[in-house]
Amino acid sequence: MVTPPESTGPDEPTVPAEPAGPAEPTGPADPAVPTDPAVPTDPADPAEAAVQAGAADTAEALDSPRRRFSRRQVLFGGAVAAAAIVGTTAALRQGAKPRGAAPSHPRGPGKGGQGQAPGPGQGPDDVPGPPLPPGPRGALRWQFESFGDGALAPTYDAGVLYAGGAAGYALQASTGRALWTFDAEDPVSIPVSAPACAAGTVFFSATSLYALDTATGNTRWRQAAPAAGRPAFGDPVHADGRVFAGFGESLLRAFDAATGDERWRSAIGGFVLTSPTVADGRLFVSTSDAKVQAFDTATGRRLWTHGLGRPFDVPVAVADGTVYVGAADFAPPRGQGSALVHGIRALDAATGAPRWEYRTVQYPSNVAVARGVAYFGTASGTVIALDAATGRPVWRRDELSEAGSGVSLVDATLYVSGDRSFSALDAASGAVRWSGVSPEFFGLSPVVIASDGLAVVCDDSGRLTAFAPPSDGAPV
Repeated sequence: MVTPPESTGPDEPTVPAEPAGPAEPTGPADPAVPTDPAVPTDPADPAEAAVQAGAADTAEALDSPRRRFSRRQVLFGGAVAAAAIVGTTAALRQGAKPRGAAPSHPRGPGKGGQGQAPGPGQGPDDVPGPPLPPGPRGALRWQFESFGDGALAPTYDAGVLYAGGAAGYALQASTGRALWTFDAEDPVSIPVSAPACAAGTVFFSATSLYALDTATGNTRWRQAAPAAGRPAFGDPVHADGRVFAGFGESLLRAFDAATGDERWRSAIGGFVLTSPTVADGRLFVSTSDAKVQAFDTATGRRLWTHGLGRPFDVPVAVADGTVYVGAADFAPPRGQGSALVHGIRALDAATGAPRWEYRTVQYPSNVAVARGVAYFGTASGTVIALDAATGRPVWRRDELSEAGSGVSLVDATLYVSGDRSFSALDAASGAVRWSGVSPEFFGLSPVVIASDGLAVVCDDSGRLTAFAPPSDGAPV
């Protein structure tokens, strides 16, 4: 029987919002839970079978390359900066160029510049690339340099891509041309976050939290952080007329999306690692103290807490009353080996109670869920589709060169990102439809689908690249 990880019930009432919270105006039925849930795994993977038997090489399992580290390095330093050292070491062990290394090719027109047509370019000349993914290649349409710090996936809305980086940008999705550029008015320079967008407003965070007019980029309201520049806001999310974001190392805050007035704030015990997820009146966050926490969106009251093995910086997915979250470095159940393992956990969205767990040796990506199937990738290039209710495998593919940077699901296509390429798979079968490859890539965000089926990714240096499917242009 699986030993349930730590879960706790409702918490103390939320901390009331302070009276001084108004923004600075600047412009106009769940399935039954088995009593003895099985722990799904795939015996076809020898490494995973070894973990189950307790014979896996622990050092090998822990040596998996981690995803890149985002603007949270700048925001919070300390523990995250230490983790970055570990991540850089792992990258060097894998022969990859570390983040922050000088590029081996000229790039980009700079802030507020134009999207540029692809040139011949020079890839890293000191490191051989991974095997190319199978399938026909997409056509490279345009690139735009945001000069950001980390692979911040853009947000698409009505023909426009909104992207963070050294500034906030609105790009014409079909060409990559900059429509407007937003420079944060903060005393400390912190990269602009991945944005959230709703009802003609786009929300960015830097040191402060901003609401901008999507047409002009003009500021509608601003929630300022202390003059010293810290604590700062994390990536925002919009839902039900409110904007939610982590703040500093101990708070989660909610604001009226139209006015910027603060609605509530709650203590969380650590900083929020990714953009929060909202579903069915609940807000879910993964925090730096290795927990998944759920809050009432109306009041900020903590509903439950679930402990993970270690902090894990991928967004929480929620579908049909179930929370899906990646977990890293946790001990398997008693009698099933001693090596630390990783995997995906499914939790009851209302209570946090465990439903099932799928274990892997490599770090998992985020989870995408649709039509009763949960999809994720791993750093070793494996993509796995699970029955969302039971955790049992539906299909898996092992031949991709890499798949651990993120997945996104659009209609019947699953997009799987790695460090230097992405692949578009048939969601029903896992068959590869096409792929996007560039020698310039290192560390990709999940794919965002924009106008005319363009697939847009951001790499670890802040470069956005758009690919058209092979049917829409000659392969490259």
